[in-house]
Amino acid sequence: SPRPQSTAPVEMAAPPLSEREAVVCRALLSQLPKTLRDLPQRPVTAGAEQNAAYGDPPITVACGGQPASYPLDALLWGMSHVCWYAEEHPDRSVWTAIDREVPVRVTVPAEYEGAGDWVNELGSTLVATVPSKSPEEMPSGCR
Repeated sequence: SPRPQSTAPVEMAAPPLSEREAVVCRALLSQLPKTLRDLPQRPVTAGAEQNAAYGDPPITVACGGQPASYPLDALLWGMSHVCWYAEEHPDRSVWTAIDREVPVRVTVPAEYEGAGDWVNELGSTLVATVPSKSPEEMPSGCR
């Protein structure tokens, strides 16, 4: 039988946001789906206006904070009109939307198959709520 799913708040950091970032992140959070496929949204310990979490182990969405730093030759993923940089770790992958005015990071635990497909589920919401960078600020791999 499936193991019980935790509904406890997910531990997340809440970096300070500028006024503009706060407006964008609130817009994103207000439009995020209540479930990601079959994973219900869970509360977060901090930054409810900038963070979201789904399921157990949690897939997390963090809006704002430091932009991702990535090597110039990094492989970038263009999916559903969002440009992502993915960092692979043994226990998780961290996907950052690097073509957006405010960085958005989606962390997918290794337990979930096809991390990019999970991330892509959020693409249309990002496009609708988080403005893209101007063409001159756009990372070259995203054009």
